[in-house]
Amino acid sequence: MDDTKSEAGWRQIPLDDETIRVHRAWHKRKIEERLQWGEAYRDSGRVYCYEDGSELKSEYLSSRFRILIERYGNIRARADDGWTVERIARKYRTTEDAVRVALRAPLPPVRFHDLRHGAATMLIAAGVDDKFVSEVLGHASVAFTKDVYAVVAEEMAQDAARKISAFIPRMGRPAAVGAITVPSGL
Repeated sequence: MDDTKSEAGWRQIPLDDETIRVHRAWHKRKIEERLQWGEAYRDSGRVYCYEDGSELKSEYLSSRFRILIERYGNIRARADDGWTVERIARKYRTTEDAVRVALRAPLPPVRFHDLRHGAATMLIAAGVDDKFVSEVLGHASVAFTKDVYAVVAEEMAQDAARKISAFIPRMGRPAAVGAITVPSGL
């Protein structure tokens, strides 16, 4: 992983308490590994690195992510074939709890880079300010962020229209979802 293209590449990301707790535990583990490696430890300055402190290669991250997604798909396929949770856990050398989580949480096909888009989509869906989303993503302008994620906003608007329609009694009329343009003063 190379350094960022510019100073703008360094951003602070707010985290919830649980994520902070997990990162603190990870940091403690990294300190223990550093002590075990002693003089052989190579401090890359990265939060996530190999045991010896050297930086993770982006190809490794993408490859490992792809392997985990494939494994997830295989676990779900075995369940569809009628395998028990216990048998799946033995086959994939994982815990029964991990198998149960995989079976409860269907995932769409996703690439490592798609995680960035997923995070942006969730921020927008949660109603986070566009300026903040743009800053987190490192976009040059809020307008660019809005252009890229306009489809998300449109889908949210359609969902809102469906919910409003379902909320208002219609005397047997089916709810139709569409859009019209009205002057802002109405």
